[in-house]
Amino acid sequence: TWLNNNIPDSDVDIENYTVYRSDRTKNSGNSNGGGVCAYVNNKWCTVNNTHIIQRVCTPDLELLSLSLRPYYIPREFPKININVVYIPPDANRERATLQMTNIINDQQEKSPDSVILVTGDFNHHTLEKDLTNFHQYIDCPTRGINTLDLCYGKAYTCKQLAKLRESDHNMIHSANSK
Repeated sequence: TWLNNNIPDSDVDIENYTVYRSDRTKNSGNSNGGGVCAYVNNKWCTVNNTHIIQRVCTPDLELLSLSLRPYYIPREFPKININVVYIPPDANRERATLQMTNIINDQQEKSPDSVILVTGDFNHHTLEKDLTNFHQYIDCPTRGINTLDLCYGKAYTCKQLAKLRESDHNMIHSANSK
């Protein structure tokens, strides 16, 4: 995101959305850029029903995990966990994968019926071998001609949207319809 504690939420507000941020910290060992954020549509899920469950900022992985209970969700799903990740280009991929899969496996163990999504900038890294019960949906370029941003989960479709303001990445919309 390139956001830091000197940039207030009001500078990145989108009407009718709440922004949840995990800015890069000194723990990352990286100085430029970094950090992740998620925008949650207030008409879909209120602030009272959205909780930050984990933040990770290491040299190999930056992650923000949210737990959401939207207005309309089938009863068989207690909640939705959204994990927004950034794997720096020079990260140790094995350590990043281990950290990420441990977090996702923990979420699945604590709430096996929850919907879990893992999305973000993977910088040419994939999780197909590690999250075998998840599907990767993005099949279009998300930065120039490259597909760096991925989305793993159990939804049916994902489609490319326009870039968000000054970002050099496209937004992705996922839905449970074919």
